[in-house]
Amino acid sequence: MGKDNELKNKNINFSVGFEEFKEKEDKKGCFEGLLVNYNHKNLAHGYYKFTKGSMKINENKTMLLLYNHRGNQIPVGTCKGVETDEGFKIEAYLQLTTDQNGNVINKEAYALYDLMKNQGAKFELSAGGIIEDGESKEITEKGKTSWFYEIKKFNAYEGSITPKGAVQGSKITKIFNDEGERKMTPQEQQTFIASLIAAMQKEIFSAQQDEEIKALPEKISALEQQFSAIKETLTEEVKEAFNEQFNEINNVIKGLKVDFKPTEAQVSFADEFMAAFNTITENGGKLLQITPETTLKFATPATTTGEGTKAAVKAHQLLGIFKRLQEVNPVVADLNIISITDNSLDLDREEIGLPEIAWVGEEDAREETDGVKLKDVNIAMHQIYALPKISNKLMASNYVGYVAFLMDRVEYAWGLKIANTMFSGTGTKQPKGILKEEGIATVEWDLATLDDAGKVDALITLFGNTRDEISSKAKWYMRRETWTALTLLKDKDGRLQLIDLKNGGERKLLSRPVVIIDSANSGLKTIAEAGKGEPFLVLGDFKGGMLGITNPKMNINIKDQITGKGWTAYYMEKGLGFGVVLPENFKIVKNKAS
Repeated sequence: MGKDNELKNKNINFSVGFEEFKEKEDKKGCFEGLLVNYNHKNLAHGYYKFTKGSMKINENKTMLLLYNHRGNQIPVGTCKGVETDEGFKIEAYLQLTTDQNGNVINKEAYALYDLMKNQGAKFELSAGGIIEDGESKEITEKGKTSWFYEIKKFNAYEGSITPKGAVQGSKITKIFNDEGERKMTPQEQQTFIASLIAAMQKEIFSAQQDEEIKALPEKISALEQQFSAIKETLTEEVKEAFNEQFNEINNVIKGLKVDFKPTEAQVSFADEFMAAFNTITENGGKLLQITPETTLKFATPATTTGEGTKAAVKAHQLLGIFKRLQEVNPVVADLNIISITDNSLDLDREEIGLPEIAWVGEEDAREETDGVKLKDVNIAMHQIYALPKISNKLMASNYVGYVAFLMDRVEYAWGLKIANTMFSGTGTKQPKGILKEEGIATVEWDLATLDDAGKVDALITLFGNTRDEISSKAKWYMRRETWTALTLLKDKDGRLQLIDLKNGGERKLLSRPVVIIDSANSGLKTIAEAGKGEPFLVLGDFKGGMLGITNPKMNINIKDQITGKGWTAYYMEKGLGFGVVLPENFKIVKNKAS
């Protein structure tokens, strides 16, 4: 979802106290008003809130005075402002100049002047500019939680006389520009949705007390209702993105819902988890190493009603944790993971490159395998752990549903960590990711000069210059904002150039699947934020170009039993390693930034 301080909204319209025209004495066409009111009761667009001092940087700056943010027409005047406790107060000057024959130069300015002074027309004032600093915040009123964006620094470039200021109400649905009312741009929709999704994700992963955890299903329902109210105003792409993210969150908390009906696999996994937990507890919290041969015994009844007890279970599902991760994370799903008993894997280049092929007698000496840039490959095993805090109360009351919630939460975070490392891993105490691998080819785009047509040409060139055996299996990896930007590329006539990429709900670019990378910790920047030398797009075949290894064991133990609070801190540790074996299977696109 993008960072808060990268939010850009060029037309922030805000209702102010300018209700009737009061011309200043001896200054024809000059009037005062609040461009931004700090003491407002309603949020601008139901989402934005200006803090005191947020307009300070605009003091004494000459800004354009427009009508209804019509930036493509000649301004109707200029304005200057000063910071006050009440808000940002401006003195505006309508352009009422006449030529040598007495004719009005700016007819629109004079028309506004006549409407306000002689016709009694009431207008509002509105600021246009860029948010340079701010953050999303949460507010709870009458038991309901909502979010707003607190603007801390707003760089205004114009003030507008407008018949209608900020949209009132609780939903962000419209802004105003030179065409009158319009729907939010996809980027604005993305920013709005991302802030709410991020807030909910934070709440899910930070919930610790039993009451906080039990309240999550109701909160996710409230979030769903928020989006339902504005769903029809969203573009299909943004709507799809929201549904994906909402479903991810919903899946994490599904075990807590009253109507939760576990599958046979979920019951089996919960049984194994409960048995392992009890085994460690009985053994004083000491380390338990689970292998395929390990038998876990139940110490408590295996059903919430107390009827029946399973004597023992095999820890098959616990040991298959990476298989579960590959089912829920699209990046981890593209990693081939093999099980070995050693701590590392050494591969000679003859084992992984294309074998040398020639006719017998064609060459005197048979050459070594060619095609691999890395002389040899070593994949070291590293230990990755998860440390969930377990509620003893919830474990005792409904361990199947609670374990489903607990493990989905672990898998979500664990899978995200692995996926990020597959891109940005440093190789020090962790695997090395493709963005850190020196042998991978990079392609540079000069984003400062490339127009829409140039970006399309660059995509086609990149794909066309990739060998067929790689491009036929490769996928595109990019941040969500980058994908949205690519789908909006237009030709000179304003027609979308890549509109056919969305095929039956599946994201595709030049016939190959697109994998969305939501985390900024992946090292991939968005196409809008990528600086000089920074990557924002990868075309690659992970299945053929990167190899993973794991061992058939898992270590689990109780780190700390916080009996006073009814919680247990619980370690799960697994060996995992991965690395690039065929660097030519990847191409990284970076910003040249000339």
